[in-house]
Amino acid sequence: MPDGYYGPEWFNGGVFIGAGHWFHGRSNFHGNVNNRYDPQHGYKGRAPQRGEAPSHQGAARRFKGNESRDGQGHATANNHGGHPHD
Repeated sequence: MPDGYYGPEWFNGGVFIGAGHWFHGRSNFHGNVNNRYDPQHGYKGRAPQRGEAPSHQGAARRFKGNESRDGQGHATANNHGGHPHD
């Protein structure tokens, strides 16, 4: 996903905790995403290439989430921020 899709809850010490099969967080995790950067929602802009390093550690500085998802990528009813993760 492009820079700006995942909110700060998806990072631990600046490192992405993963999503879907690669998720390494709590089972009750919910984190914010900005689905305007999701190709399934019509995004057609630039996406990172395989192996491309992020432009910064952690979430985008001006992140604006509009949807909450669980660690497996499913949209959830929790749209008020993420749960901490270990």
